[in-house]
Amino acid sequence: MGKTFKFDNGSALMFDLPVSYTDMEGSRIYAAQFGVAYMFPVMMKEHFEWRLTPAARAGAVASQDMLAGGALYTGTITSNIKVPVGDMTYSMTNMIGYIRDQSVKIGGYEVEYDLKNTVFKNGVAADYNLNDKWRIGGSYNYTFYTGDDLYIKDYSDVNVVLSRELKKGSLFSRVALVGNYSFGSKDYHAYRVGISFMF
Repeated sequence: MGKTFKFDNGSALMFDLPVSYTDMEGSRIYAAQFGVAYMFPVMMKEHFEWRLTPAARAGAVASQDMLAGGALYTGTITSNIKVPVGDMTYSMTNMIGYIRDQSVKIGGYEVEYDLKNTVFKNGVAADYNLNDKWRIGGSYNYTFYTGDDLYIKDYSDVNVVLSRELKKGSLFSRVALVGNYSFGSKDYHAYRVGISFMF
């Protein structure tokens, strides 16, 4: 879930609250995080748009079955370049961020990892306007971490999104069906399908 406030100068203040539930071979995993970001334009031309977005996020993931979890705090800055060409929009995204964790108690046990990492994410995307309401897009991103040792230090993800703009006055402004495939080091593979709503 998310909410965006747009301003006349092309900037935007964004809030989001993604919540997820995962069943991994019978173990239940819950995750939630709250984020706030401010996007502002750096250069806006007819066929070239460049924006920067500093952001902060706090979240937690926990599984009592696996006696694992943690609270994470993240600060990032993201550069996004878009090149609109007719009904197509091509984009490139580069992000750098800092992540640290906080100990949590799960089932009477205190879980403490004491992790501090820098994360880098680079990706490309393409979106196509099917009509005035429907849009389809795809993206590829590569993410890697430096700092404290992690089990998975880098991974790639491929995303496909089909979204629809809703009429004014609706509870949500847009709804999207999202598909994701991730793969990385240590033979890491993951598939995800979800629905997102924007207010």
